[in-house]
Amino acid sequence: RVALLTYDGEQVEEQVLSTLPVPLVGAGVAVFDDHLYVLGGVRRLDATEAEKSLYRLDLNSPDAQWEKLPDLPGPGRVHPALTVFNEEVHVFGGMELVEKDDEAWARPVADVHGFRERPLDATTAVGWIQHQEMPVALGAALAFPTGHNHALIIGGIQQEMPFSLADLPPPTLSPRVYLYHGVTETWLDYATLPAGLAFAAHAGEDLLHSDVGEKKHYYIGGSTDGNSATGVSSVTLKQTVKSLSSLDYIVVVIYLLLMVAIGAYFARKQDSSEEFALGNRKVKWWAAAISMFATGASSISFMSIPALTFRTNLVWLLPVAFLILFYFLQAYVLFPVLRRLRLTSTYAYLEQRYHPSLRYLASLQCILLQMLGRMSVVLILPAMAISVFTGIDVTTSVVVMGLLTTVYTAIGGFEAVIWTDVTQGLLMFAGSILMAVFAINALEGGWGEFVATNQEFDRFEFAIVSLDYSMPIVFLFFANELVRNLGFVSDQPVVQRVYSTPLRDVRKLSAMFIFWSIAIAVGVNFMGLALFAYFHANPQELSPTMQNDQVVPLFIVQQLPAGLAGLIIACLFAASMSTLSSSMNSVATLICEDFYSKFFQTTDRSRLMLMKVGSLLIGLFGTGVAYYMATMNLPSLFETWNLFIAYIGGGFVGMFILGMFTKRTNTGGVIVGAIASIFVTIYIGEYTELHWVFYGLASILSCVVVGYLASLLLAPFHQKKDLSGLTIFDLKQDLND
Repeated sequence: RVALLTYDGEQVEEQVLSTLPVPLVGAGVAVFDDHLYVLGGVRRLDATEAEKSLYRLDLNSPDAQWEKLPDLPGPGRVHPALTVFNEEVHVFGGMELVEKDDEAWARPVADVHGFRERPLDATTAVGWIQHQEMPVALGAALAFPTGHNHALIIGGIQQEMPFSLADLPPPTLSPRVYLYHGVTETWLDYATLPAGLAFAAHAGEDLLHSDVGEKKHYYIGGSTDGNSATGVSSVTLKQTVKSLSSLDYIVVVIYLLLMVAIGAYFARKQDSSEEFALGNRKVKWWAAAISMFATGASSISFMSIPALTFRTNLVWLLPVAFLILFYFLQAYVLFPVLRRLRLTSTYAYLEQRYHPSLRYLASLQCILLQMLGRMSVVLILPAMAISVFTGIDVTTSVVVMGLLTTVYTAIGGFEAVIWTDVTQGLLMFAGSILMAVFAINALEGGWGEFVATNQEFDRFEFAIVSLDYSMPIVFLFFANELVRNLGFVSDQPVVQRVYSTPLRDVRKLSAMFIFWSIAIAVGVNFMGLALFAYFHANPQELSPTMQNDQVVPLFIVQQLPAGLAGLIIACLFAASMSTLSSSMNSVATLICEDFYSKFFQTTDRSRLMLMKVGSLLIGLFGTGVAYYMATMNLPSLFETWNLFIAYIGGGFVGMFILGMFTKRTNTGGVIVGAIASIFVTIYIGEYTELHWVFYGLASILSCVVVGYLASLLLAPFHQKKDLSGLTIFDLKQDLND
C-alpha cells in the first residue's frame, strides 16, 4: 500500500496511490522530479533472498501505475540507501542476504550503482553503471543530495547479523557522515555524529545564508546505538567562501579603468553615424576577427564550457573543429556576398530579398532578444557565480560592469567596442591557459597524473559515433555547425564585424576568426580537464552545496595567488563586457537604421546622436533588467528564455539561408516556413528524444524545407524580383572595394 500524506497547517490528509506490484519490507525509497522510486527489500519476513527490482511511479498522474525498470545487477539487497541526483538514481550499499548456519544473515555491502534512463550530455552510458565503492560497507544508511553532484551518506549498519526484524536495531551502527561527489567519484570522511545511526529519514533543508550558500539538512527518527531515536536532528553544510585580497581588487579596478580609457580615446574620433556603427568600414581585419570570437564567447561560455567538460568529456570541442572545414564557405562565399551589399543592419537584406515587413520583424526580434535576454543574462550569471565564493555583492558586480560598459560603448562607438573586445578576448584566452597550468602544477604527479586521471574516466573522448539522436552525435554536430554557419548573417552583433572590414580583407578575417575560435575552445576545454584532474585528487576542495557551473570560480578563489585571482575575475568581467558592449552597439544601430531612418527625415548628425544616446539608454536598461533579475528565480527564467530563442529564432535564420542559397523562395513561402518552424520545434521538444543542443537545428531546417516548398506553391501569387547580388549565384571572386 502506498499513500501520499500532505499537511495543510491543521490536519494531515491522505491520498492513496497505486499499490506496489509486490509487498515489500526494507526497500530503499527516493523522490525526484515528481517521481517515486523504490528498490530492493524482501517480500516476506522469512525471506532468504532480497529483491533487486527498481520500480517508479509518476506522482503527477493520479491514475499512474508502477513502472518496472531494469533490475539492479548482482545480488538483491535490503535497506539500500537510495537517492537521485545528477539525473541518475544512486544506490549506496545495503545488505545482501546470505545463508549461514541454516538461516538468513544480512551482510552490509560497499558497492555503489547508478541507473540512467538516458545518457548524460556527451556520454553514451545508460542503464546500470557501477561507481566507486564506499569507504566502508553500510546498510540502512541515509543518503540525500546536497548540490548538483554531491550526496551525503549518514550512518548505517556496519556488521553482519541474522536477518530478523525482531533483532533490530543492531549493536554496531556507524557514526560517520560521508560526502560523495558523483562527477569525480570521490569520497570524503566529512563529519562524526554524536552516536551511531541507522534507519533515519531525510526531513528537508533550510538555506541559512543565501549569500554564502550555507544549508542545514534535517533528518528524523531512526536508531542510535541500539535505541530508537526520536525527534529531529540536523547537519549543516557550509559553502566555501574566500575574500579577495587588496591586490586582487587593484587588478580588477585597473582592468575596468583601462576599458573606460579605450572608450574615451575613440570618443574623439566620432564624427559620423557610419563611424559610430561600423568604424567607417575600415576596421583592422585581425582586430575584427578577435572581436568576433570575443563577442560570441561570453562569460557563460567561460564558465559553462569548462564545467561541461569537467562533468563529461571533450565532445563539446568537436563543433569548433568543424570550423576548419567551413573556412572556404565563409571566406569565398558568405563573407564576400555580405560585404559587397554594404549593409549596416543585416536585416536590410530581408527587405531587399523579400519584403520590408520581414526586416522590421527580424530587427525587432533581435532588439528584444538582446535587451531583455542576452545583455542581462551575461551580466547576472557571472556576478552570481563570483558572489557565491568571494562574497562580492551580486548587485554591485552587475552595476559596475553594466555602467562602465555603457559609458565606454556610448562615448567610443564601434571602434571602442572592437578594441576593448580585443583586450578582453586575449585576456580570456590567457586566463583559461593560466588556470589549466596552475591546476596541473598543483597535482602531485603533474602532467602524468593529469593524463592518467582523464584517461581513467574517459575524459578524452572526442566524438560519439552513433545513430541515437538523443545524444550529441557527430553527424548532428556537423549539420548543426553547417546550418549555424550558413545562417550566421542573422546575428547582428557578429556579422557587424564583417560589414566593418574592408572587402579585400574578408578572407583574412575568416582565417583569423577560425584560428581564435579554435584557440579559445581548446583553452576552455583544456581548463575543464585540468580542473577535473585537480578536484579528483583534492575532493576536499569541492564545496558540498555547489552547482556544477561554479567549478571555475571555486578554483579561482581557492588556488590562485593574490593578483592572479583578480586577473581571472577580470577575465569573467571581460567576457561579460565584450558581449554586453557588442549588444549595446548593435541594438542602437538597429533602432537607428531599421526604424528611425526608415520612418523619419534624418541627417547624419541626428543619426549619430541617436546612436550615442541610444547606446546609453540601452546600457542602462540592460543593467536595470539584470539588477531586477538578481531577485528572481534565475535558473528557471534562463531556461525559459533559451527555449524561447530556440522556438522563435530559427525561422529568421532559415529566411537568410533560403534567401542567399535559393532563387525560388518568396515572401509568402518564408513566412509559412518560419511559422511552421515554431510548431515543429515545440513538437520535437515535447514529444521526441532529440538532444536539446539540436533544437535550433531542427527549427532552422524545418523553416528551410517548409519555406522552400511553400514558395513553390505560392510562386504564381508573387511577382519576380531582381535578385542581383543577393544570392551566391551572382558571386564574384574579385575582392577589390
